[in-house]
Amino acid sequence: MKNAVLTATMTLVMLSWQMMPVSAKGPQIVAGTEASSRVSELTREIEWNHSLGMAEATAKKQGKMIFWVQMLGDISGAT
Repeated sequence: MKNAVLTATMTLVMLSWQMMPVSAKGPQIVAGTEASSRVSELTREIEWNHSLGMAEATAKKQGKMIFWVQMLGDISGAT
């Protein structure tokens, strides 16, 4: 039940974000150095797993879900 509520909430948040006008979302393009700085700040305290097997074992042990991030396209932003 808890996972269903979380999934529904995240779905609503993502749909709301997609429906916002571009002007309300802020700037769409940032300089590479600024993007790098933002990513470093955002991910500094996250303990990343580098394999799905490790993530599954950790999630099972901690009773948590796995948050999977997969990039599509060119990381330079020219996609």
